[in-house]
Amino acid sequence: MKKNILVNENDCTLVLAKGFAKKAFSYGTKEYRMLQECRKDYPTYTVEVRSISKNPTQDHYKGLTYKNMEKYIKSHDNAEENLVIFNNKKEIAEMHSECKRYGTIKNWFLETYPEVKKFGMPKDEETEENNNVIEADFAEDTDEVA
Repeated sequence: MKKNILVNENDCTLVLAKGFAKKAFSYGTKEYRMLQECRKDYPTYTVEVRSISKNPTQDHYKGLTYKNMEKYIKSHDNAEENLVIFNNKKEIAEMHSECKRYGTIKNWFLETYPEVKKFGMPKDEETEENNNVIEADFAEDTDEVA
């Protein structure tokens, strides 16, 4: 059962599912009538559209597809051995649910080639600061200058 409208009594809000909200904001639709009926029951509540909370610390590896993983593996010394492992993992993953396939293989790939995690990342702040800092020693006594 889909929960299109949630009544949040703590925050005094009516929380709508995104797809439902899209239809509910069109006058005359079945969803519109459902929302209006709910608003009659809770006249002081505000209406919000549910949003998915995102993890800001999660790493994203844009472009890390099976094809790109295979190309990367082939560019290294132990390519034959790792390609066999890679293809075996792909075959095993096909037997399991679709949502677990890519993640399992991606984790193996990133463990095998940890330098991929750092690719495109900014340099360490410590080394960057050392390269950009010019040290100067100024004499506090102005008598020495004369």
